Amino acid sequence: MENRFTHILLVGLTLLSSISLFAQGDEATSGLHKGVVYVVEAYKPTITDAKKINDYPSITDSVYIKPDMEYSLLNQKKPINLKVMPINAARIKGEPIAQIYNGYAKIAGGNYSTFLGQANYTTVRDKNYSFGTNLDHLSSRDSETRQFNNSRIDVFGKKFINKQHTLDLGLNYGLDGYQYYRSPSLDIENTVDLNQRYDEIGANAGFKTFHQDSTGLHFGINFDYLNYKSRLSDDIRSTSENIFDITGFVVSPISNSTIARAVITSKTYGLSSFVDSSVNTLFDIKATAVTDKDRLRFEYGFDIFIAQVADESANMKFYPIIKFSYDVFDNIVIPYFNLGGNVTRQGFRGSVLENRFSSPNLRLQNTASMHGELGVKGTVSSNLSYDLQASFAKIDGMAMFVNDTTSRSFDCFNLVYDSITRTSVKLELGYEITDKLRLSQKTIYNSYTMKNISTAWHKPTWDVSLLAEYKLKEKLKVTSELYMLNGLMGRTYELDQEESVDLGTFLDVNLGVEYNYSNRLSAFIHLNNLASKSYQRWYNYPRYKFNVYGGFSYAF
Repeated sequence: MENRFTHILLVGLTLLSSISLFAQGDEATSGLHKGVVYVVEAYKPTITDAKKINDYPSITDSVYIKPDMEYSLLNQKKPINLKVMPINAARIKGEPIAQIYNGYAKIAGGNYSTFLGQANYTTVRDKNYSFGTNLDHLSSRDSETRQFNNSRIDVFGKKFINKQHTLDLGLNYGLDGYQYYRSPSLDIENTVDLNQRYDEIGANAGFKTFHQDSTGLHFGINFDYLNYKSRLSDDIRSTSENIFDITGFVVSPISNSTIARAVITSKTYGLSSFVDSSVNTLFDIKATAVTDKDRLRFEYGFDIFIAQVADESANMKFYPIIKFSYDVFDNIVIPYFNLGGNVTRQGFRGSVLENRFSSPNLRLQNTASMHGELGVKGTVSSNLSYDLQASFAKIDGMAMFVNDTTSRSFDCFNLVYDSITRTSVKLELGYEITDKLRLSQKTIYNSYTMKNISTAWHKPTWDVSLLAEYKLKEKLKVTSELYMLNGLMGRTYELDQEESVDLGTFLDVNLGVEYNYSNRLSAFIHLNNLASKSYQRWYNYPRYKFNVYGGFSYAF
């Protein structure tokens, strides 16, 4: 059976293969035509773009059911077998501490027999206490009739208590000598009468807190005593002034942005002179609150002054305190406004320090003022800062120096007082390029309206100062200073008629050069009054012309 089936299958396959061979045979029976095909270029197959349906599927159901999915977390605590091992504390290596020297000495000399000497010594980096001393001397001698000397010694100490309090103590002694040399055109009969010497002895003690936490209560109290007197035995020119000053303060935060301050001061002046012997006590009670919040700074409060002169009735002055500033734009524009008042004493020592040719027989009194300032300040860039201010002040009893007509040849100055109104405009600029070049200038214009006196004697209309510092190299520094005063008027008499004398423009240009040989040793030279003009700050008292002095400084 199997052989028969095999034979049948073979016969069938043979018949099928014969049929397929006939299909490729005769042209007449197959229907194919012969021809010649010429190829003229390379074959380029192409596929025709398919037509696609670009519509996106969409749901046509009117009801859409949003599935509400809920997830739940299975709380399961995984046990952790962690053992904390102790490690040694990290040690940070700080920068080396800069060396600070205990002592400093400076010595110099120049023309006009100028001699300058300074010596300072103090303890450094002590957590329990600090103390030190300062010695200063400056003298010059142009002639027998024009010379001066200033000497001073200070001793001070401070004790730190419980890291939160300090106790301060100090003593000082000063000796000043001047001469009423006047203008060389004036006759001088006896040079001994021109000499004037002053002694100064002072002491101070203070106690205050310095909590590192700003939220704590801060307070303190300070005591000052000063005796200032003439050394001459002449009764007419012998004057002594004793000043007792007690000041206490309390500072406490009210909130995160507001701090309250209270200051109480009692200052007593005891004067003994040929023309006046009196005791003047001035009490000052001041309370303010300062708010610093974002760009706003606002201080408000009051200031009460009570003046008691000898047996006279007490006189009280009340002044509001308002200080407002607002940072408009990143410290570039900061407008501000200040309003306040003050009562001061034109003391004997203060008068001599302002004008060393003052008469020892001054008539002294209090000066009360009410003032306001309006301005704008800011920092234009990291190099340039400015402050433009307009101010107004009403002053009762402003002191002015005039030549004393009761003395021989107007050789000293006395005081006159008047109520005035002063209007001022001030411009300050500061410019700094890294640490190489620093420039600063201040210009003040003053206008005075007098009540009884015709002129604001010896008060400048223009007050200009310009300071420049330039480091040529790491060890060489050059400084320059320019001071200008204009509008100074002196008083004189012609045929018993008061007249004003224009003292001209006071222009003082100075130049200094310092070379640091090392951190301890340096040399310097100063050239003063480069124009070599005898300017008069006070009428009939011309200043030195060109002055030069130089020397060395050493730290030890």
